[in-house]
Amino acid sequence: MAEPRILDNGSLELVLAFAFHQKRLNEAKNRQIISKAITTITGQTIEIICTLDPDLKSQKRTASAPMAAPVPPESKGSESLSAISNIFGGGELLQS
Repeated sequence: MAEPRILDNGSLELVLAFAFHQKRLNEAKNRQIISKAITTITGQTIEIICTLDPDLKSQKRTASAPMAAPVPPESKGSESLSAISNIFGGGELLQS
């Protein structure tokens, strides 16, 4: 849900289409996870900047990336929902 960009000063900018995602990525625990992953992969500590670009929404929709397969109802178990809830701080499951 983020478009990564390397800035001239060597920082990593994560451009997000939704304020919700920006808010979550700016939380300390989530920043630590991202920073640790980047340090593990690159061996460097890199500053992460999260910015908001609402125009990214329309760009993502028109991209030719394949859509994810729907999750079968029987696999919507408590483990998956629990993991998602832990990452994003809870929420409400809406049935379609």
